[in-house]
Amino acid sequence: MSLRTLHRLFLIVGAASVLALLPAAASAATAAAGPGPYSTIDVPGAADTLLTVINDLGIAVGYYIDSSGVAHGFIDHHGSFTTINAPGAGTAAGQGTFVANMNNLGVIAGFTIDSNGVQHGFIDSGGRFTTINDPNAGTAGGQGTSVGYINDLGRVTGSYTDSSGNTIAFAGPVGSFTTVSDPVAPAFSTLTATPDVPHPPSPARSIALRRWHPYHAVNGYPRD
Repeated sequence: MSLRTLHRLFLIVGAASVLALLPAAASAATAAAGPGPYSTIDVPGAADTLLTVINDLGIAVGYYIDSSGVAHGFIDHHGSFTTINAPGAGTAAGQGTFVANMNNLGVIAGFTIDSNGVQHGFIDSGGRFTTINDPNAGTAGGQGTSVGYINDLGRVTGSYTDSSGNTIAFAGPVGSFTTVSDPVAPAFSTLTATPDVPHPPSPARSIALRRWHPYHAVNGYPRD
């Protein structure tokens, strides 16, 4: 699998973490009245480095590709790098660990691609990994579960790809997900974020994308 294909895969299943930053980035750009300083982040020894999120404490996370084409997650704590390899991650090109997000408590969300090409979501809390596999996810190569975002309450958003190739979004506490579906485009779904403030009864008060068509889901119902 090429680096470009890996990046496209991550952007689809991990779009939650990137898109969640866009409003803040736009606001900051407007207030700055001009370009600010930029820092390049390159994991030592990596063939390619992709930054996915910087949390409110300034800690950056993402993943890098090694010389063999294997992905490894990383944390950049003000220039000090820590590599993250989730249990069960494959070790061949196109496989490995993909870190998507870190909340302000230091809990990490992401997914792995195993030796069979199947995706598995995970949460990493201080080195303690919890694997997340949606029960409706397929188990063949290119299928499985990904987690793209975790908020400070521990609620996640992500998606799974079933055995028919349909990608469906979900949100909520681990083990109690709510499926979020946009009726406009039933073949593909992913979520951007879930709020830190509780909003009962549904955790799916989020902006969602289906085939890049935005809509709001409030209490599980799509709203304009």
